[in-house]
Amino acid sequence: MKNIIEFNSYIEFIVYKSEQNRGEKTKIALACGCEKSYLSKVLKREIHLTTDHGYLLCEYFQFNDLESEYFMNLLDLERSGSAKVKEHLRTKIKKLKNEFEQKQRAGQRHLAAPSSVELIYNSSWLFSAINFITAITKYQHVDDIAARLMIPKETVLDVLTQLENFGFVKKINQRWIYQSGAAHTEAHSPLVNLFHTGWRNRAMVDMQKISGSGVHYSNVQAVEKKLFEEMKTELSQLIHRFSVLADRSASEELICLNVDLFEV
Repeated sequence: MKNIIEFNSYIEFIVYKSEQNRGEKTKIALACGCEKSYLSKVLKREIHLTTDHGYLLCEYFQFNDLESEYFMNLLDLERSGSAKVKEHLRTKIKKLKNEFEQKQRAGQRHLAAPSSVELIYNSSWLFSAINFITAITKYQHVDDIAARLMIPKETVLDVLTQLENFGFVKKINQRWIYQSGAAHTEAHSPLVNLFHTGWRNRAMVDMQKISGSGVHYSNVQAVEKKLFEEMKTELSQLIHRFSVLADRSASEELICLNVDLFEV
């Protein structure tokens, strides 16, 4: 299976992917939220996908960060009408290709065993919870975090100390200030399952609250295969929209969004 980095055109890559499996072209159109006829025109180079289409396809193809950036730069390159912009994008694309090739020559370090930081961070929901709650001004003291998350102060302090060592928070006087979140874990990493399990266990705790404000929903049904694919596409689009909104939002409340849709 070819990697997106092997292509110099996002259209050529989509053509390649659409030829891999029967019905793949329809799935790609659904994934990016456009009509199949529109996608056909794209593949004939009559029109181009939009930036929003591109981001949705990055999710559908399960690209890592480098692959996503590469794909989006290819999209911008083919959409642009400016020679100066095109030259700038070609330089960026070349750098990304070189970065990928260097990792390949180094034994695919990006696919190697996870680092100790990744292992520790994904070992418990507490690390991401405490990491991001420090972005909220009223939860930057150990006592306040412990009370909100209902865990011992000693545990909070241990996690904060680890997070500071990783560079994700910084202690200023008695306040723990958010600096950054952990890098996105590769979709194929076994740590993804560990991360999901931790937060779904935390969701089980929230379900026990009598006056909980959360939304918990489970439903088992028999549906058409086509509807299942449409549901996956709509959920992917909704998750993407929520992610964009969250990135633009001020930090006032710590939340967790769990979504599961799968064939049983």
